[in-house]
Amino acid sequence: MPNSQPRAAGSPREQNKGFTILEIIIVVLFVAVALVSIIEVFNMDFGASDASRQRLLAAAQAQKLMEEVSYLTYSERAARGWGSDVELKDTGSSQLVTVNIPWETVKSAGRVTLAREFFYIENMAGGGGGKTVKPPKG
Repeated sequence: MPNSQPRAAGSPREQNKGFTILEIIIVVLFVAVALVSIIEVFNMDFGASDASRQRLLAAAQAQKLMEEVSYLTYSERAARGWGSDVELKDTGSSQLVTVNIPWETVKSAGRVTLAREFFYIENMAGGGGGKTVKPPKG
């Protein structure tokens, strides 16, 4: 006949059911470290995306300003107040135009710079012999 005595409630098999508090703490810490790492990766990605977007906007603004400058004659460029975004440098046979547009994000900052040299030619159409500026070919 099989042993019909009931098992004692305090037997080692029944006492080992479930997790200890130490095991739970270790698992919670592991999950927390993993989540922080994942969030940091996403945060870095968004920061790089924002910097890239700001550089692109600054480059577009610099290009627009350089095109505006290129349609003006030497005297029109020199007479206009450009502020700190545009520098004009007369080299004698040409005029060097530099456009500087700053950009900034929370984590980084920089500047987009475009430079173009305009060479002098004589103004043949007006007959006045005044100098104007024509951009180089190419």
